[in-house]
Amino acid sequence: MVHTLLTLPLEILDTILSDLDTYSDLISLALVSKNIYHQVIPRHSEYRVLRIRHRFPGLWAHLAKRADLSRNLREIHFFKSLITL
Repeated sequence: MVHTLLTLPLEILDTILSDLDTYSDLISLALVSKNIYHQVIPRHSEYRVLRIRHRFPGLWAHLAKRADLSRNLREIHFFKSLITL
């Protein structure tokens, strides 16, 4: 019996996709087939890297409520605001 990614249960495929660290690896895998693409985009591609310019308490509350999004986080970059008052 031949086992491929497409024959794996969705839960196992989901775990494999969650373990991919780089965005480029994730997108490369998404290009393999339409079925994998629909599993990757947007489920695993959103919120991998956050770049924010200021403290935004609403963002953390949003991520606390949406574990399905926050589990994808790999990097968070904080930048100084370019606006000075």
